[in-house]
Amino acid sequence: MARGYPDYTSSSGRTQEGVFLPLLSLPPVWFIDTFDTPTLLWDSEVNTIRIVTQANWTGTILLPYSGYSMLYLYTDAGGNFEIDKSIGICPLTANIGISINFNIVDRSLWKDATNSLQVIGADYYTGTLTFSICVHYNPQDYKWYYLNSDGSTRTYLFTLKIDDSAWHYVKLIIDPVNNKYISLQIDSYIYIFSDVSYYSTTSTNEALFYIYVEGFAATATNAVFLIDNITLTYGES
Repeated sequence: MARGYPDYTSSSGRTQEGVFLPLLSLPPVWFIDTFDTPTLLWDSEVNTIRIVTQANWTGTILLPYSGYSMLYLYTDAGGNFEIDKSIGICPLTANIGISINFNIVDRSLWKDATNSLQVIGADYYTGTLTFSICVHYNPQDYKWYYLNSDGSTRTYLFTLKIDDSAWHYVKLIIDPVNNKYISLQIDSYIYIFSDVSYYSTTSTNEALFYIYVEGFAATATNAVFLIDNITLTYGES
């Protein structure tokens, strides 16, 4: 090349300057809530739900997973809580991911049942069909379940003990083209589903995506559940 000119030509396919290559392959984010705003942006069905920068539980100070604050959910003994949010429906032409950071605080606080904690719950409507996807965890016996294709049965997946007071990461990936569960990640553990369908039925509800989390306390104790970083992505591999 001529003196003083760089020995390359521009290309539309080059990596963005200063961006680490794997970052460019991350799936697009359709929705995220980091709970770093002081205003609660979710509907609360029952009991105490608020955004906090820290929580004090039996003398232990609990802090957010990341950022400035987290969602604090509390229910009295024998009670339950639920939060939910409706958003516009994301593209249904590729795999969808739903992820959340959570802290169960103390496993003895929770009801001993298959529906003790609904860590991930979602319904989505297309205008002609309704679909339901759920992942449940029973902290009392460490068993994980999913909502199967009949829309009412919680089917056992595996037993995986997680630490009570630590923050954890869970991510569910689904295939909306074929209405199948794809994978479930809990921290470093990844479970691959084998041709497992999720619930669908005819419906005239207008198109939307509905996300919710629910929990049930043990009969004799109050319960606290912490949430951070709920994310919905599309174009997952």
